[in-house]
Amino acid sequence: MAGTFRLTMQQGPNTGKSFEIAKDVLTLGRDVSNDIVINDAEVSRHHSRFTRQGDGYAVEDLGSTNGTFVNGMRLTGSRALAHSDVVALGETILLGYEMIAAEVASTAEAAAPPPAQVMSRPVSTTAPDLPEPSREPQMAEPVQDESGGRSTRRIAIGCGCLTIVGCLALMAGGYYIDSQNLYCAIAPSIIPGC
Repeated sequence: MAGTFRLTMQQGPNTGKSFEIAKDVLTLGRDVSNDIVINDAEVSRHHSRFTRQGDGYAVEDLGSTNGTFVNGMRLTGSRALAHSDVVALGETILLGYEMIAAEVASTAEAAAPPPAQVMSRPVSTTAPDLPEPSREPQMAEPVQDESGGRSTRRIAIGCGCLTIVGCLALMAGGYYIDSQNLYCAIAPSIIPGC
């Protein structure tokens, strides 16, 4: 059964991206000279090679630093791939291997319903009636705080802080007056013993 093959990135920098495998020999790595380029620190410049074998492909590691794995097993030689195998490059890249049969694709297209016909209405060339702008001055709507009353809380906190600062200033002023014995100079008739 003839078919096409692809690798789909399940984990990595381009998650969801598919790469069609159509050549007899295909290389994968970080270097731009590869057929499939994956720019990731775990991927070696020339990481692995896919070779057509019968009705599918086999994969082999090209001496990469972080290794090539199929379904969690590290490759030590060439390994034939089966539909839905997971090829891992190091610890961060996961590629799903899929075989897509040509007959299945053509059968699906034949079974698809014909496209629906779209009925079109004549387009009106006149502008729609718009309401006249009001000549009366408009009052602005009060702006509601989207933060759930946070501005009111901030105002209350600010007033409380000002009150505390004012009290501290009065206490400091009173301390200064007391330390300089200025009570008698300010109000000698009120304070006895001046």
